[in-house]
Amino acid sequence: MEEKTKQTEIKLGDLLAVFKRCWWVMLITLVVVGIAFTAFTNLTHRDQYTSTVTVWAMRNIGGDGAGKNATDVSIANYLINDYKALLTNDEVVKGVIEDQKMTGVSIKDLRRTVKVGHEEDTRILEISITANSAEEAKAIADSWANVFCAYINGKMNGEQMITVVGEGNLPEAPSNPVSMIKIAAVAFVFAVLVYAIYFLLFIFDDKVNNSKDVEQYLGLTVLGAIPDKSSISSRRKKYGYGYGYYSSIGEGAGKRRSK
Repeated sequence: MEEKTKQTEIKLGDLLAVFKRCWWVMLITLVVVGIAFTAFTNLTHRDQYTSTVTVWAMRNIGGDGAGKNATDVSIANYLINDYKALLTNDEVVKGVIEDQKMTGVSIKDLRRTVKVGHEEDTRILEISITANSAEEAKAIADSWANVFCAYINGKMNGEQMITVVGEGNLPEAPSNPVSMIKIAAVAFVFAVLVYAIYFLLFIFDDKVNNSKDVEQYLGLTVLGAIPDKSSISSRRKKYGYGYGYYSSIGEGAGKRRSK
């Protein structure tokens, strides 16, 4: 006996039909999830501010710049990666905590707030500090730069190897604003999930629901269809008509009586 494998063909019309069935559910999901995620973000979000201070790696013997030469510049370039590693040294972080009188803050927690940047082909290091307020971020950034420079220059037996260039900036806006694009993306993902659920229900629905399914899946021609009783009842309620009969008895002869 030859076995035939049934394959399900998905047409563009089927995708559109599924969308027509669930577009309103997708729209409601999009709005509800967007509003809910926005409210949740506003309740849990905490603004963070980032201040950046610049330090310059150099080697100045005598303090007047007369001792600088190509060798000194080469040494400074070579040591730039060492400076980046030493910037988060426990001794440096501890010095910042003591300078700012930060009680209850551990070295590990404070180290997480710093980010070190280095512009390529330069001897410039950028120390960025993130804190809960703009003033706090600037104060810690300035303190960190001063403590770090004092630490490095102290290790060099009085030679000035690195210096602070200016002060940290006072940030005017949070460095982690609420992203509306992210909120819209989350809402859109949930709307797509709703469509996916409806699509899976359509794929796994193997029932014959109407005459079109009979012609499409069974290859038969439908000669007639019996109307659904529930659909007739709904039409009677909606349009106000019903099926009846004519009576020829008594005074009501010839009049139509509705069931």
